[in-house]
This record gives sequence, C-alpha cells and structure tokens, in this order.
Amino acid sequence: MAKRVAHDEDDEQAALFEWAAWYCKSSPAVALLFAVPNGGVRNAREAVRLKRQGVMAGVPDIILPVASGGYGGLAIEMKRRDGKRHDVGRLQYDWIGGMLGRGWYATVAFGCDEAIAEIIGYLRPAGGVAGRSPE
Repeated sequence: MAKRVAHDEDDEQAALFEWAAWYCKSSPAVALLFAVPNGGVRNAREAVRLKRQGVMAGVPDIILPVASGGYGGLAIEMKRRDGKRHDVGRLQYDWIGGMLGRGWYATVAFGCDEAIAEIIGYLRPAGGVAGRSPE
C-alpha cells in the first residue's frame, strides 16, 4: 500500500473552500463561510501593522457566522490531515475555549474531510452536534 502524502494546512483549507463553493448551492448558509488570514510568517513591521488593525493570534482559521442547533456560530481551527493534538497552540486552545464558553461551536479539524463533516454536522443539529474542546 502506498504511503499517503500529507497535505499542508493551506492545501487542506483550499480544498475545503472548493467544496464550500459547490456545497453552498444546496446549503446557502455555507456561502457565509470565510477564512481568517492570521497564519504565515511576517516581518516585524507587518506584524505591528496587523496587530494595530486588530489581528489576534490564535483565532480559529475558519468561521461560519450562522446560528444552528443553539449555537451562535461555528469556528474551526484547521490542521493538516496527519496533524497531532500537540500541533494546536495554547492561544488556539484559549480561543476555542472562549468561543465555546460564549455559545459558539468551536473545534479543531484535521484535514478537509474532518472540516466538511464538522460543517455538515453543525448545520444539521439533529445529528447530535455538541461543542467540544480539542483537549
């Protein structure tokens, strides 16, 4: 059996938004899904400029500002498919916990497939979605 090649987070996230562009035709709420461009390496000057504009470390990568199943919205921290729990940083855990405590469904998805399952489950609350911390 051939070893599966790991995609990086950027590839996984791009695949998620390709799926979302297709899926929003049957679920219009998905058209509101957006990415938070917090990641990446920046020089010190750019980092200062972005901080002044309100960019905050640890904010989840994907946001769906649609209420469903008693939650105010959905936030997903995206990691690569073969990632590990230790790949989630302390500030990311803090944001997820803070959002859970304020009525959002917030979680970590390891790869595009997990993120898709989280979105579909979130929008179909009869499926038993319950907010959870990745720890």
